[in-house]
Parts: sequence; C-alpha cells; structure tokens
Amino acid sequence: MSTEATHVTTNRGRLPVVAIIGRPNVGKSTLFNRLAGRRKAIVDNRPGVTRDRLYSVVKGDECSFLLVDTGGLVPGEESNDDVQTQVRAAIQEANLLIFVLDTHTGITPLDLDVAGMVRHTNKPVLFVANKVDTDKHLNEVGALYEVGADEVMAVSAEHNRGIRDLKERICALLPATGEVSEQDDTIRVAIIGRPNVGKSTLVNRLVQDQRMVVSQQPGTTRDAVDVDVEIEGQRYCFVDTAGIRRRSKVHDPVEFFSVMRAIRAIEEAQVVVLMMDAKDPATDQDKRLAGLAIDRGRGLVLCVNKTDLIKGTPDALAVPVKVKERFFFASFAPMVRLSAKTGMNLHKLLQAIQTVHENLRRRVPTASLNTFLHEVVERHPPPSRGGRRPRVMYITQVRSEPPVIAAFCKHPDAIPDQYKRYLLSRFREYFGFEGVPIKLLLKTEN
Repeated sequence: MSTEATHVTTNRGRLPVVAIIGRPNVGKSTLFNRLAGRRKAIVDNRPGVTRDRLYSVVKGDECSFLLVDTGGLVPGEESNDDVQTQVRAAIQEANLLIFVLDTHTGITPLDLDVAGMVRHTNKPVLFVANKVDTDKHLNEVGALYEVGADEVMAVSAEHNRGIRDLKERICALLPATGEVSEQDDTIRVAIIGRPNVGKSTLVNRLVQDQRMVVSQQPGTTRDAVDVDVEIEGQRYCFVDTAGIRRRSKVHDPVEFFSVMRAIRAIEEAQVVVLMMDAKDPATDQDKRLAGLAIDRGRGLVLCVNKTDLIKGTPDALAVPVKVKERFFFASFAPMVRLSAKTGMNLHKLLQAIQTVHENLRRRVPTASLNTFLHEVVERHPPPSRGGRRPRVMYITQVRSEPPVIAAFCKHPDAIPDQYKRYLLSRFREYFGFEGVPIKLLLKTEN
C-alpha cells in the first residue's frame, strides 16, 4: 500500500476556549460542573482544592466550546505558584474569560488584583456574581461593579439559577467556528504520547514533507499542529501534539499550554493514535493517556514506534506481550508496530485508523442486536439477586461515535457489573467494533 500524500483543505472549526477564573472559594468548580453538565471538578469549601486545570467540552444548540476550570489566584503565596502558572496559561489560551465573584463576601482586594490582571489581557470578560441563591441576594450584586465591570450576571451555580442565560451570553461572545460537515469524510486523528516517542516524525512520514521540527530534545513540539492530507483517496487531518509528561514533571508554563492543546486535540479527534517507544512501552503515563481517549469515547490505536531499533533482540518478542498485559482495559484497541523513521508498517497503521473510524460510525440493526441477545441470554441468563430475577428484554443502538447500546430490562438495578461485562464481551465477539469503546446503558422496561 502506497502512502503517497497530497495536501487538502477541510472545513473544520476549532473549539473556542472559555476559562473560569477568580480568587479561591468563589464557586468556580461548582460553576464548571454546572456548565459541563456533570460532576467533574472537586468541590470543597476549603480554598485551593482545585490545583490543576480541568477541561470539558460543552455542547449546546447555539455553540460548543472547551471549558477550563482553574485554581484560585492567590498572588504572593509561594505554595500557589504552580496554580498561578496554570491559571495564566489558561488565560493565554482562552477566547473568553468568566470572572467569578462571590455575592456573599463582596469585593476583596484580591478580586481587584485579579481584575487588574484581566484588563491587561484585552480579552472579552464575563463578570459573574455567583451564590445569588434567592431574590434577596440580588441587592448585593450592585456592589460587585467595583471591579470595573460594565455588566455583572447574577447566577447561582449550586441551584442552577441564571445558568441558561449565562450559556446564551457565552455563545454570543465566542468567535464563530466552522462545524464539521456531515458529508465531510475526513478522518480526524490525534497523535498523542510522551515526549520524544516520534510523533512529529510519524506525521512527517505520513505527509512526506518536513512539516514538523524533529529533534532528539524532548518537548520540541509546543503546540498542536494540524496537517491535512489525502492518501490514496482518503482524506485525513493529523494533529501532532506536544508530548504529555507526568503531572509532577510539568513546571514550564509553556508546557502547561501545550498539554491543554493536546487534550483539546483529543476532544476534537475521532481516532487517537497513542504512540509509544519500543524501548520503553506501556508506561503508567501511556496507560493514563489511553484512558483519556477512552473516557472521551474516541477510537484508539496503540502504536509502538522505533521497532526497527529492537529487531532481533529479546525485546522484539517481549514488547507485544507487555503492551497486551498492561493495556488490559483497552484490549479492544489494535496494536501496530512500526518505524516512523523508515516507514516500516506505515500502511498497517493507516489500515487500523480506517477500520477504527468505520467502527466508530457503525450502526447495528436492532433485529441483529436482538438475535444476538437471544442467543447470549439463553446460554447465560442474568443471575437472581435479592429475590429478584432480572431479565433483558431487548436492546438497540441509540447512537454512534462512540456506539451506545441501550438494554431494556426488568429490574436493571439487580443486574451485577460482572454480567454487564459479560454482555459487552460477547457483544465484541459477535460484532467486532475493534478499536472503539462501547457504552452499555441499562434501562427499565415499562
């Protein structure tokens, strides 16, 4: 299979970034959870609980954006230097800032310090008065204009008050983005991995063009770089991302910025290629990165690079065994051993990407699903639990990218996790879906 490439242009929009900032304990994480629609950030009354930036893609009818939660800014406190570095990195990346104020405590000198810092960014800012839990708290909002705001929106993140208006205001202020057309057959691929595993070399080999700076020095790639190509009639957008190191080893503010871009690349990708070094594959950080892709419902391909350097050694046989053992939670993901430098097995990687992409979009007819269900349940019905005998009545696929299967049951709460795993395991044996995480929902049959 030839990998001759031509450059193409695709109609893709980049997700705008919205960063939530403010001093500690004003309710930033509660607001993040409310806007994200899920409990993703830790919420605690003690200041300083949020130390690392959290990310979530918020999708709505009006717009979609990447929401970033940040730690509280406490200038001058040495223990919070890392937090402030991350906050500044988030501010640098953001298209819009949400400056959260506490209605109950009013304006503090720290609020004024943060406001001064925000003014120098020349970025749009939404000032939000949080903890307006009742109408009587509306009287306290006027005092918050002291920060120099033209408008302060009153919300209660805890009680979901004013959140819809806030979302509408966010969308009105964000830059317009070009959405991916449903007719666009471009496969969006994020290349992720630890520093210096050969991500840029792989992209260069795929496009046959020295687009990326390649160096033995880890961390050469600082930003996520999109490369649009067409290979044998199939269009791809490859995103070369910065190497993601363990959190304890990340201190450079530019690297914080790079990690954020890499995470955004995963959010926007359809297929994630996790690159590893054949000399040191399947590290704990590799496992964390795979988990990141799976949690976000992306297709996953495990790629072991630099295999030409271990050819003929005992490691050549040990590597696939080690990868299989350590990635037991991603056993559905195909593994490709290649050399980005020489191009060895590059065609196998492209084949794996195409297969995973097809599986990601695949839909199984309900009739076929229920034929499968009848065979599986007849062979091994769910066990009785607490005097109740649960039954799986029928199943259907409710969505793709990633596939979500809904099983309608009697007494679904009595079905143990072990039986759910059994159903998913048999489902993969029956239908395949290589490289794709599958979600099983148990619903009550009325």
